[in-house]
Amino acid sequence: MKKFNLDKYIYLLGFTNTYQFLGKFILPVIVVSFVLFFILNLFVPVHFFLHYIVFAISLSFVFIYPMMIHEKKRLDIEENLHLFITYAGTISTMKIGRAMLFKRMSQKKVFGEISEISNKIYYLAKKWNMGFAKTCRKIGKLSPSKLFSDFLDRMALVMDLGKDLDIFLLEEQDSLMEDFATNYKKSLENIRLIQNVFVSITVSMSFLMAVALLIPLILGTPMEIIIQFAFLAIVVIDALIFVLIKAFIPGDRIPHSYERKSTGMKKVKRIFLIILPVSLTLTVFMVYLNRFAPLVNLAIGITPLAIVGFIANREEDYIMRRDKIYPTFVRLLGSAIEVRNGAVISSLFSMRVHDFGILNEYVVDIYRRLRIGSDKIKSWVYFASDTGSNLIMNFNKIFYESIYLGGNAEKIGEIVSNNFMKLLSLRKLRLQMSSGLKGATYGSLVGFTASVFISIEIADSLSSLFKQPFTQIEGSSFAANLGSILPQMQSIDLGKAGFFLSLMIVIHASCSAYVLKMVDGGFKLSCLLDLVLMIWLAAIVSVAIPNMMGEMLVGLGLNSTTPMV
Repeated sequence: MKKFNLDKYIYLLGFTNTYQFLGKFILPVIVVSFVLFFILNLFVPVHFFLHYIVFAISLSFVFIYPMMIHEKKRLDIEENLHLFITYAGTISTMKIGRAMLFKRMSQKKVFGEISEISNKIYYLAKKWNMGFAKTCRKIGKLSPSKLFSDFLDRMALVMDLGKDLDIFLLEEQDSLMEDFATNYKKSLENIRLIQNVFVSITVSMSFLMAVALLIPLILGTPMEIIIQFAFLAIVVIDALIFVLIKAFIPGDRIPHSYERKSTGMKKVKRIFLIILPVSLTLTVFMVYLNRFAPLVNLAIGITPLAIVGFIANREEDYIMRRDKIYPTFVRLLGSAIEVRNGAVISSLFSMRVHDFGILNEYVVDIYRRLRIGSDKIKSWVYFASDTGSNLIMNFNKIFYESIYLGGNAEKIGEIVSNNFMKLLSLRKLRLQMSSGLKGATYGSLVGFTASVFISIEIADSLSSLFKQPFTQIEGSSFAANLGSILPQMQSIDLGKAGFFLSLMIVIHASCSAYVLKMVDGGFKLSCLLDLVLMIWLAAIVSVAIPNMMGEMLVGLGLNSTTPMV
C-alpha cells in the first residue's frame, strides 16, 4: 500500500510547513463549513438533512482540493514530458552545464509545471548552494508524477557519478519516451472505459425514462414533474462525462492555439460566421411554420452547419498529412545544416529540390522569409502557424531554437524527428479508440430516442384505455367510490411532452458531439457535422416510432388519441 506523503501535499498547495498548512488552509475550511451549516440551519427553509449534506461536502474540501491539485499537476507534467525530454536532448548537444540546462528549462513556460520544478531546482541549487544532485532528489520526492520523479533520481545519480549530462540526456530519449508512451497508452484505455460508462448510463437512462413515463398512470404524478427530473438527470450525466474526460484522457490537440491562424483555420471560422446566421434564420422559420415534429424542424434548420463541420474535418485531415511529412523534413534539414556548418538559408535552398508534398509551400515560404532578411524567429513561428499543426508548432520551436543556440544540427534533427514520429503513432491509436467511441455514441443516442418515444406512445395509449371505463360510468356512485381509492389519473399532453423530450435529446446530442472532439483533439467546430447527423437520426426515429407504434396499437385496439407533432 502506498504511503501517504503529507509533505508532498503541503508542497503542492504552496505552503512551506505543516503549521502554515493548518493555519491558512485546514482551519479556514473548518470555520467556513460550520458558519455555512448554521446559516443554512437558521435562514434557509430546506430539509434539515440537507444541512448535514452541505456540511459534509464543505469539510470534504480539505481532502478533495489537495487531491485535485495533485492530479492536475501530475497530468500537466506527464502531458508535457515528451516536449521536455526533446528540448533537453537537443540543447544538450551544445555541451552546456547543469546550471544553464535548468535555467533554460525554467524559461520554457510552455512546459507548464515542469518549468516551475526546473526553476525551483535552479534556485535552490544556485542561491542556497544545495547542489543540483541533492536538489533533484529532494524535489523528485515531492513531484506528483512518478515518471518525472524517477527521471530526476536518475539524473541525480549521474551528477553524483560525475558523468556528462549530454550523454545521459541522449540516452534518456528512448527511455523516457518509452515511459511516456506506456503512460499515454494506459491513459487511452480510459477512452474504452468512458465508452462503456457512456453506453451503460444511456441504456440505464432509457430504461428509467420508460418506467418514469408510466408513473403518471400509476401514481397520478404530473408528466411535467417527471420530465423535469429526467431533464436534470441527463444534464448531470453529460456533465459527469465531461469531468471524466478532462480528468483521465491525455490532451493532444490537432490544430494549434497560437494567435496567428493558418489559412485553413481562418477559412473554417469565416464560413462558420457566414452560415450561422443562415442556419439560425432557417431554424426560426421552421419553428414558426411548425409543419413537422420539433426534432425535424430543428434538423432542417441546422443542416447548413454540416458544411462547417465538413470543412473543419477536411482541414484536420490536411494538418495530419503535414504532420506525417514533418519528421522527414526536419531530419533532412538538420543533416543539411550540419554539413553546411550551420548555414540555415542555404540548407533550406537545397531542400527545395525534394518533394515534401503538402508541406512544400511552407518550406518555400520559410526560405523566402529568411532570404529577404525577415526576423528569423518570427519566420519560423509563421512557418509552424501556417501549417495549423499543434505538434509542428511545439517541436519546430525546439528545433530552430536549438539550432540557433549552436547545437549539433544533425543530432537535433534526429531527436526531434524520432520523438515526433512516436507521438504520431500514439495519436493513431488515439484516433482509432475515438472512432469506437463515436460508433457507441451514435448507437446509444438512437436507442435512447427510440425507447423514449416508444414509452410515451404506450403511456398515452394506456391512458386512453384506462380512462374509457371511467367515462362510461361517470356520475355513478361506484365511480365516486373508485375515485376515492385510486389516484387521479393524469392526462398526457403529447405535444408538450414531445417538445421537452426533444429538447432533452438535443442537449444530449450536443454534449455527445462535443465529447467526440474532446477525445480526438480536433477542431471544436467539426463537431457540428456530428451534431447535425445525430439530430437527423433522432428526428427520423422520433417520426418513425410514433407511426409504427400507431399501426401496431391500432391492430391491438389501443389507439393513441393525440398526435405528437
